[in-house]
Amino acid sequence: YKVTVVADISKMFLRINIHESQRDLHRFLFRYSTSDCLRVWRYLTVLFGEKSSPFLANATIRHHASLPEMVERYPKAVQVVDEDEMYADDATTGEFSEEEAKVLYTKLVAFFHSMGMSLQKFTSNSKVFLDHVTPDKRSSDTKKTCVLGVEYLPQEDKLYVQTRQRLAP
Repeated sequence: YKVTVVADISKMFLRINIHESQRDLHRFLFRYSTSDCLRVWRYLTVLFGEKSSPFLANATIRHHASLPEMVERYPKAVQVVDEDEMYADDATTGEFSEEEAKVLYTKLVAFFHSMGMSLQKFTSNSKVFLDHVTPDKRSSDTKKTCVLGVEYLPQEDKLYVQTRQRLAP
């Protein structure tokens, strides 16, 4: 892509409700102080750190992307999901022109908003594109961002992956 578009889904797991029939599987004990009795609570949303959480989040997004009304209303956003340009809570995509990237931004934000999710921390190699992004949705760090352990320098449009070199014995 000529114009990169990188964003983060804010608090993604907390935006996905656990089905009522599954909530008893997410019980925990809690008390406000040591003098209180233990109480049983249940989580209502997907938990960060649970093994199934990334799968549930991805499946939720893919399910919404497969709905005919979503395909019709947000084709560009659905394409990002279908082409595996999403990983965990990060969108790493782009377009071939700044005008197309602006349209993509609008459609991505609306698509995720329709699921009760918010895309944040947008960054790009294009200043024209970033000027189109509302200030509250831009990344605070314009020099670098980290996507799943890979450092991206948008101004240089370069990715950096750290490796450990083994020395020969």
